[in-house]
Amino acid sequence: MDKINKNICLVIPPIINKKWARSDALATAQKKYYMKNKEKLTADQIKYNKNYVKKEFSCICGCTLQMNGKYLHMRSKRHKRRMEKIKNGENPDICESNLKYSCECGSKILNRNKKIHEKSDKHINYLDNKKNDLKKIV
Repeated sequence: MDKINKNICLVIPPIINKKWARSDALATAQKKYYMKNKEKLTADQIKYNKNYVKKEFSCICGCTLQMNGKYLHMRSKRHKRRMEKIKNGENPDICESNLKYSCECGSKILNRNKKIHEKSDKHINYLDNKKNDLKKIV
């Protein structure tokens, strides 16, 4: 059998640039309607915000947030990390980066700031003094 080469030719239609903006007549009509019913519309929006958007939501991971942030929270790294800790039987409020440790130079710092601290003048001077003391002993 002969192999048949099938060349697929893609035909891309030209893109038509359409202006998807409102017409001037529609924009003026909407402005008139808004100005005429401004008090009612704002009252309805405030009522809606109180009933749904600004309502507090307690997530099963232990976070408390507003309903309008629920969608993003469920997909966040924080939620996933906390759920993993709950699954493993650990306390989700304790994060390794928030733990304090005592440095040999005498500073007490958070674990997440360790690299920054190691570049600080205080830490570098301590290490230099320690090296000089070791050289004097030897």
